[in-house]
Amino acid sequence: MVGIHQNMSLAPDDVKIGEAARWWLATVWLSLMFVANLIAALASIAALAGYSHPQMTTSSLVFSAVGACAQIVFILAIFRWHRWGWQGLLAFAVMAFYVNVVIRHDILLAVSGVAGVGVCYLVLKRGGRAAIWPRLR
Repeated sequence: MVGIHQNMSLAPDDVKIGEAARWWLATVWLSLMFVANLIAALASIAALAGYSHPQMTTSSLVFSAVGACAQIVFILAIFRWHRWGWQGLLAFAVMAFYVNVVIRHDILLAVSGVAGVGVCYLVLKRGGRAAIWPRLR
């Protein structure tokens, strides 16, 4: 059991122990995105199971549940310093924008989704030495 914690760090190899691994605002924003998508996934799954009666079709609920779960995976990938997490968030935001505008005709929901990913981009790029963007691999 000696050395069990050696490979459990979320930081890349160039970050020393005790050094700030990421900008605090990026951590807060990613955490908020994680919680929001977790709630969205659970609400969609609960609606699919019949625990609520939403104004959405079954296909919209499935899309929402799968999308929220995918975004959780993408956010966790960013926490693990993987660039494909950002690329996945961006790709899903484009797809969700299209669905919200063309199918649901909900401009406010579409713009809010893109704005959330835009804020995520900004907090990944900012932060000085603790910025996440240059260290994504």
